[in-house]
Amino acid sequence: MNLKLLIRPVIVTIAGVIAGFGMILLFALTALIFPYRCIVWVCAKIFRPDLCGFITGLTSVFMLDTPEKPSLNLLSYKIIHGRVSLEQFRSLVTERVINKKSEDGQGIYSRLQQTYTNFMGYAFWQWDKDFKIENHVRIYDYGLKHPKMQFGNVCVEEDLRRIMGDFLSAPWTKNQSPWEFLLIYNFKTEEDHGTEKMVFVSRFHHGIGDGHSSAQLLQDMGLDYKPSAVPSYPKKSVCFRIFFFFIFPFKLCYDLADNFTRSLDINTAWHPRNVELSKTYYTSFTKPIPVSLVKEIKQKYQVSYLAVLYAATSGGIQRVMEEAGQKIPEKMACFNPVPKPNHPPGMVNHMMWIFTTLPIKQRSVVIRLKEIQKDLMDLRSSLTPIASDLIVGMFGLMPKNCRHLIKHLINSAVMASNFPVPPDAPVFQDCPVPDVIFGCGTSEVRCGANVFMIGLGGMQRIVVNIDKSVFPSEEIFKKLGTYIEEDFYNLLYGVSEDTENANNVV
Repeated sequence: MNLKLLIRPVIVTIAGVIAGFGMILLFALTALIFPYRCIVWVCAKIFRPDLCGFITGLTSVFMLDTPEKPSLNLLSYKIIHGRVSLEQFRSLVTERVINKKSEDGQGIYSRLQQTYTNFMGYAFWQWDKDFKIENHVRIYDYGLKHPKMQFGNVCVEEDLRRIMGDFLSAPWTKNQSPWEFLLIYNFKTEEDHGTEKMVFVSRFHHGIGDGHSSAQLLQDMGLDYKPSAVPSYPKKSVCFRIFFFFIFPFKLCYDLADNFTRSLDINTAWHPRNVELSKTYYTSFTKPIPVSLVKEIKQKYQVSYLAVLYAATSGGIQRVMEEAGQKIPEKMACFNPVPKPNHPPGMVNHMMWIFTTLPIKQRSVVIRLKEIQKDLMDLRSSLTPIASDLIVGMFGLMPKNCRHLIKHLINSAVMASNFPVPPDAPVFQDCPVPDVIFGCGTSEVRCGANVFMIGLGGMQRIVVNIDKSVFPSEEIFKKLGTYIEEDFYNLLYGVSEDTENANNVV
C-alpha cells in the first residue's frame, strides 16, 4: 500500500486539531477587537456623517485594495445583435435599476451609488455625492485615455481579448461608485452576415457584488436571462441532524485541514514564492463551444460537466507551459467560489469557497478527467465551504491590517468560477444576445491566474487571465484558448497509450 495514503490521514488529523485551535483563537480575537469596532462606529457617526455603514464579510476582504489601484474587477462583454442607443441604456438603468425600491422604500441597488473608503482602520461605504448616470453609462472611451486600449473604426473579437487585461486593472475614479456600462458599436464577427452588432461592456469592482447579483441586475434591466441556479440542500431526518450536531465541529476542522493541505502550491511557476505579482494580465479565451459537445464527453465517461471543463482547461495549461519552457507541476491547486443558497436581492457577495486540484502533468486526457472527477466527488460532502464562510465572517469584522492575514490562507495557483450556460440566447430590447465573454482579476492573494467558465445560448466559453509576472509571452499565452478547444476533441475522439489505466482511477 502507498505509504503516503497511510500517512496522510495522520497529517490531516494533526492539521485539523491545529485548525480547530486556530478558529477558536480567531473567534477570541474577534471578540477582543469588538469594543474597538464599537468605538469606530461612534466616531464615524460623530466625525464622518458621510459614511453609511461598515463593509463586512466577504465584501470587506474583496476591498483590501483601493479604487485607484483595484485588484479584483469583474468584466464582461455581451455581444448584442442589433443596436441599443446610449439614451435607451441610460433610461433603462435609471428607471429599472437605480430607482428600484424594496417594499420598505429602500433602494435595492443602492450600492451602485456608493464607493468605499477607510476610516480608523475599517472599510466603510460612502455615498457618491455627485452621482450622475452619465459617469457610469457611456460610449467606450478608454482608447482616448490609454493608447494600448484603442482599436480602429471596427472592433473585432481579437480587440476584446487584447484590451481585457488592461481593462481588469484599470483604476476607478476617486469618490465615484466603482462600476460602469460601456457601449462599443461597429462590432464585427468572423461569421458576419451583415447584421449590425455591438458590445455591451459591464465592469464592476467585485466588492460591489458577485456574478449572481449582476445577472439579476441585467434581468431587471430587461434582459430575459435567468440567473444561474444556486445550490439547495435537502432536509435531513431528525436523527441525522442530532448525530451531525455532535460530529459537526470535528468534521468541520478535519475537512478544512484536508482541503487546505491539498491547496498548497509551493513555489510553482504560476505561484512563485519570491515574485511580486503585477496585477496586470494576459488574456486568452476559447471560441464558443457547443454545450452538446461537452455533454457528449460527460456521457461518454460518466463524469460531471464541470470535470470536463476542468480537464480540457488543465490540458491546455500543460501545453502553454511546455511551449513557454516552464516547469510543469504534477498538479495545481484551484480556488473555487461556491454560491450560497437564498441569494438576496441587490448587489451583494453571497458565496463560500473550496479548493480543488487540477492534474497538469499528465499524458492521458482520460486519466486527467477521471482524476478530476474523483476529486470533485470526494468534495461533495466536505464542510470546507461552511468553514470558509465562518472564517471570512470573522475576518470581516476586523480592521484592515488584520483582514490582510486572510491572503495567507489562499496558496493556490489558479482561481476558477463556473456559471451554468442557459440553453437559449437571451433577448434585450428585441435584440438577441447570443454570446458573452467574462473575465476577472486575481484579487490581493497570490493566485497567478483566473479561469472563468460561462456562456449563453447553449455555447460555452472559457476565459483565462494570467498575471504578466508569471508568464513570459503573450503570444504563447493567447494560444491557450485554442489548446483548450482541441483538448475537448481529444477527450471526445482521442485514445492515448494510458487510456486503459484510467479505469484504475476510482
